[in-house]
Amino acid sequence: FETEDGENVGGGDIIIDKDTTVIHTSELADLIPIPGNYELCETGDIYVGNDSVTIKVRKPVTNKYVKVRFETEDGENVGGGDILIDKDTTVIHTSELADLIP
Repeated sequence: FETEDGENVGGGDIIIDKDTTVIHTSELADLIPIPGNYELCETGDIYVGNDSVTIKVRKPVTNKYVKVRFETEDGENVGGGDILIDKDTTVIHTSELADLIP
């Protein structure tokens, strides 16, 4: 396992059928543990025909910044800023924007 910037964060050997050239990432958990505090960068099929494979991992993203812009009714931009929210949040209440209101 390797991070996106090339740091080796673990790995090991797994046993697969000698004729297997592709495994799916969903099978990895049963074969070898993904290093703690990491998640796979991509899911899907992995080619393992050359007896070695590097799988990219990253720290899970838990938050995201959302740009907030305040406009008057006639479209004039009067300020705003960024707010940090949970990555899965799709709706926020206006009370969460109180610190940004111009």
